[in-house]
Amino acid sequence: MSIRARNVTGIAAAVSVVALLSIIVVQTGGPGPAPAGAQAPAAEPRAAAPVTPRNPKPVAVDPAADEKAQRPDVDAEPTDARALFDCADAGAPKGSETGVTKDRVVVGATVPLSGHAASFGSEIRFGMEAMKHRINRAGGICGRRLDIQIMDDGADATRGAEYLCAMGRTVFALLVVPFSGSLQQAVDSGCIDRLDVPVVQALGSFYPWRVSDPWVWSVGATGETFARIAALYAYEAGARRFGIVFEREPEPAFVPAARAYNAAVRRLTGANIDGFNAAGTCERRYCGLVRGQSSAIAEAGEYHEHEGDVTALAMTPPTALEWMGTPGTVNATEQRYDAGPALLAKSFATNCQRVCDGMHVWSPFELPLPDASAAARRYAADLAAINPEADPFFVETQAAYVGLAVLADAMAQTGSGLTRAAMRDALTTGTFDVGLLPPISFGPASGARCMRTYDIQYRATFNGWKPSSRWVCA
Repeated sequence: MSIRARNVTGIAAAVSVVALLSIIVVQTGGPGPAPAGAQAPAAEPRAAAPVTPRNPKPVAVDPAADEKAQRPDVDAEPTDARALFDCADAGAPKGSETGVTKDRVVVGATVPLSGHAASFGSEIRFGMEAMKHRINRAGGICGRRLDIQIMDDGADATRGAEYLCAMGRTVFALLVVPFSGSLQQAVDSGCIDRLDVPVVQALGSFYPWRVSDPWVWSVGATGETFARIAALYAYEAGARRFGIVFEREPEPAFVPAARAYNAAVRRLTGANIDGFNAAGTCERRYCGLVRGQSSAIAEAGEYHEHEGDVTALAMTPPTALEWMGTPGTVNATEQRYDAGPALLAKSFATNCQRVCDGMHVWSPFELPLPDASAAARRYAADLAAINPEADPFFVETQAAYVGLAVLADAMAQTGSGLTRAAMRDALTTGTFDVGLLPPISFGPASGARCMRTYDIQYRATFNGWKPSSRWVCA
């Protein structure tokens, strides 16, 4: 048991950041690709014999080493002959498809601009607008201006599904970031397939699985992907006593991620996490929380009495601040904490203070740090041109930027004769090197999703994030 440090007392209790799916774990190579279907992991994972890790133990990044040597090839700007958004042919644009004219193509999106997720939705919109303006400043897509029709769904899945189905009749393609519940309902209703409308689902950290449909292409990583890779990495680093703390209410999307983490641990060790239960209550090292609940201190005491080698965190920033502020919490310099993109927020790192110094946070995208790649720096500049106050580290802002880039580059690879059928072929067979993450493809042999870790740096105040791994894909 590691020595317990005194907890920092200045942790803020309320940070208004909307849920982003975060699952906490560590770094290196992992098992096969996460399933593309929309089925949540089962509450009771099947028994499996312990497995021997196949990958070498991860090697920590050496800050003193040459940055160029540390950065994987995927961080570099594309070097092939075709530049991003280059048109596949030189033909005159033809307006013969829904949402397409000779000089304009329209994409539809649902974004929560009202209700409890309004500030969250505004950041998503900034990411879309940043990519749209970048494309249009460069001449558009095969000579067509790109426009976005945005509908405010208030983070309501039923309303969002209705909007998606309605827009599918008038726009060329759809972009969904990140409320995939609306997309799942639209797919289940049959409207996406009836309309033959291409949809890019851009995943930052909120939704636990990818929506499976022949007309849906998903960008980013899911909660299950984080769970599989994180658990394997921790196991290879020597962890045998796993623990996870996750938000059960008010954001239930974290529950499937916690179950997936337990399933990954069971595959590795042959046993569930101590205290695992289908109800998701807080039992020993499997601890589901209800934000603001008066029993949080007692639950924290129960967890700390049974604390293991690694603690995974799957929760929103406000709930994480509550947890890290409970008596007995061990500093991140003495207990390994691994967090997913939900906690990649400046407000969380600032308010958590020294207790979170050194916490590992997963991201499916490269952060625009001063020494980042040209693509990441370009993203930050594009975003600042739209709104200098926009948060370039907010994972869903990056997801919106990348998702629209993939959609636009697929249009460019389709060429001047833009049709939905041709767009489907381009998305299915193409490769998309849009920056901020490794090149993406959606063919039968693909499916890997990648992430990398950044560590919170806190001295007298929050001092930014430090890269702590290369890209890790599963």
